[in-house]
Amino acid sequence: MAEETAQKKAHQTPDEVIASQRSRQLTIMAVVLLLLAGAIAAHRFGNRNAEKPAGTVALVSFKDADVAAIEIFAGVGGSKVKLTRDGENWRLSNRYGALADKDDAAALIKKVVDAKRLDRAATEESARFALFELTYEQAAHVVFTDKQGKELVHLLIGKGTGAAADFIRYSAKDAPPGVFELVDSAGVMETLRSRLHLDTEGKPEVRTWLDATAFKSLSREAEVQRMVINDKGVQIEVESATDPRDPSKRIWNVLKPEPGYGNSANIDGAIEALRTMRGADVAGKPSPHGPELGVAKAERWVEVKFSSKAGAGKTESLRFDFGTVKEHEVALWISSEKQGELIWWVNEYVLSRVFRPIADFVDVAPLPPPGPAVTDRAVVTHILVSFTGTGVPTKQPRTRMEARKLALAILEQAQGTADWKALQLQHNEDGAPHTEYPVEKDDSRWDKNFSSGALSLKVGEVGLFETQFGYHIIKRME
Repeated sequence: MAEETAQKKAHQTPDEVIASQRSRQLTIMAVVLLLLAGAIAAHRFGNRNAEKPAGTVALVSFKDADVAAIEIFAGVGGSKVKLTRDGENWRLSNRYGALADKDDAAALIKKVVDAKRLDRAATEESARFALFELTYEQAAHVVFTDKQGKELVHLLIGKGTGAAADFIRYSAKDAPPGVFELVDSAGVMETLRSRLHLDTEGKPEVRTWLDATAFKSLSREAEVQRMVINDKGVQIEVESATDPRDPSKRIWNVLKPEPGYGNSANIDGAIEALRTMRGADVAGKPSPHGPELGVAKAERWVEVKFSSKAGAGKTESLRFDFGTVKEHEVALWISSEKQGELIWWVNEYVLSRVFRPIADFVDVAPLPPPGPAVTDRAVVTHILVSFTGTGVPTKQPRTRMEARKLALAILEQAQGTADWKALQLQHNEDGAPHTEYPVEKDDSRWDKNFSSGALSLKVGEVGLFETQFGYHIIKRME
């Protein structure tokens, strides 16, 4: 058998020998590759069994009630938010102890206490912290301390490639190193970072932590009885009174500088401006900041006397001292027997609503209503004297007071020897100066005061009446 094999090999051609050698080489290579593949698979399988899946752990170990103070800041320097617990409330230490929004403080603490993080760091390489905005200078910092002033935790809060993810670092030396991802974040509005009230540059905004309800101005239910407005030594005093024409309504009378009739629209507008003011930020305390903020001896102030149901009808008073203007805000100190602890910044727009020329608060008293009718039908002609704001084209711009004075002057001429048609041609702003109008009882074509006035006149008599269009000097023709 061996001899036959040897004889076959001896009779193989050179090509057959080469082919046989190549076959053996390929077989050896295939075996080697199979052994390598098996080794790699075994290695991977072994590592997979050894590596544990990523788990989660609590971000902190303290409870809500353990927190007595919170400090929020960004990097080194800059503004800080300093919150301290005061019973059930929270106060801003760096805003003169003003009340903070306790709901916002509670929400931040709860967010941290309930948060969970991955138990493995996303990276421990300090060179990569900047990718998560978690260098000391980039990050937002929040520090929680207990009643004894002991630090409970100091967190650096950054953000990853998307603003919806929270990434944090611990500041303490004995804390786990590296960057950790919080796993319960769901949307930008729900992130821990969003609870810090940061501005567009990532810095804390102290004023956003203020309790907006702590600013107390004139309440909506307060019924103002008297008001004094002092504008750099120029004063006007007004008083509320019953409307003699309609006891169910109120009017304003001017007491100073000269007795007169008040412009209800502008006086009510000033009061509404005081009611709707909102405190934007705390500026300081009356002492020692009053002088520097211009409210200690204010050049502009308002005193309001009012009553309310809450005060059982008792007359109360508020004083508004306006001081320094800075960046579209004005320092304001509101004081009374019950308040006045802080000076606030409010929008300076209130100044233009309250401090106006005295003439803006003075108006012409309404004419008395027409007398009783002396006829059921009349034919009348008139002279209309209007003023700016009625919508009637006037011969020249004029105020209501100017129109009233002109109408009284025309009435005096008409009741004298002046030519009626000449007066109409010169002054009538009706558009058809000589038109005669038939007026009847319960006539709905005319303004009520116009028809009532016309029917109250005797033939040939002239009278002055007021409508929404202005002043009418009416003459009854028949």
